[in-house]
Amino acid sequence: MHTGLRFTSVKQVLVKHYYTLVALLLLIIGAQDLVAQNDLLLAQYDRAYSYYNPAYAGMRKDVFITALHNRQWEGMPGSAKSFVLLADAPIRFMDREHGVGVRVVTQTVGLFSVNELMGQYAFKQKLFGGDLSVAIQAGFVNTAFDGTGVVLETENDPAIPLTKVNGKSFDAAAGVYYQRKNLYVGFSSTRLTAPAIPLTEQYILDLPRHYYLLAGYNIRSDFSLFAWHPSIFAATDGYSSRLDVTMGMSYDNRFFVSLMYRPTQAVGVHLGMQLGKLYAGYAFEWPTSALAKASWGSHELLVSYSFPLSPAKNRDAKYKSIRFL
Repeated sequence: MHTGLRFTSVKQVLVKHYYTLVALLLLIIGAQDLVAQNDLLLAQYDRAYSYYNPAYAGMRKDVFITALHNRQWEGMPGSAKSFVLLADAPIRFMDREHGVGVRVVTQTVGLFSVNELMGQYAFKQKLFGGDLSVAIQAGFVNTAFDGTGVVLETENDPAIPLTKVNGKSFDAAAGVYYQRKNLYVGFSSTRLTAPAIPLTEQYILDLPRHYYLLAGYNIRSDFSLFAWHPSIFAATDGYSSRLDVTMGMSYDNRFFVSLMYRPTQAVGVHLGMQLGKLYAGYAFEWPTSALAKASWGSHELLVSYSFPLSPAKNRDAKYKSIRFL
């Protein structure tokens, strides 16, 4: 199992409280259900897909701003809490379609905190009757560790900082996304530089590359207001993996419900409502692994708002998620 951490010396660490030790170990070893925690495990990935793939920036006609708050595996000591802000827009220059976006992330996991600021650029091209997007993402990631929360019952270990330490590094991502009528597929990789963030001379945080695949199809009928939206979302860092199989349903493109199954890890339900240019969604996931003994599930709230770049040209533009294109 990939740890994500490198030490120049290793000694036995005894933490005052057992559950604090458990939380720290879960963070260090990167348990499978956490899927290498340095990338977030978002439930409503279809509504915040530009977090995983910069190629989704500008794929919709309007400017989109999305705010998301995730509380993962509540009840676990040191469980992850994160806030994500995404904004993207289509632009046109030199007679070409492009997309631009911004990704801001704040996350806390146990004694760690992570802050990210990324910019996104996407190049658009018509292909085989559909739309192809190829994109890059670049920015900085800052990680801090609050060593004042570590209580040792033995002599101090120089590999374990007992003060607040932090470090930052350049980071990048790339992705492709293609949609044609009711079909869509995307592939992306984050942490392309595989950053090694030095918190101290002895304590280094490794962020491995992550790979993501999304595919889905929208099933509609001219004789019904109901529509079905099956999709799959796969993620791996080469050491652990995630596969979400989701069946979504919408009514009149206003009310949304999805059921998700993540083999050996979790089941979930997502609910959403479209009110004009405003969308609000909530997701709940229940662990099916051993985590169920210590957690009462994950919660995620999402709000997005869209508006046209040019009201005169986009007066009739409507919001459509990637599941509902």
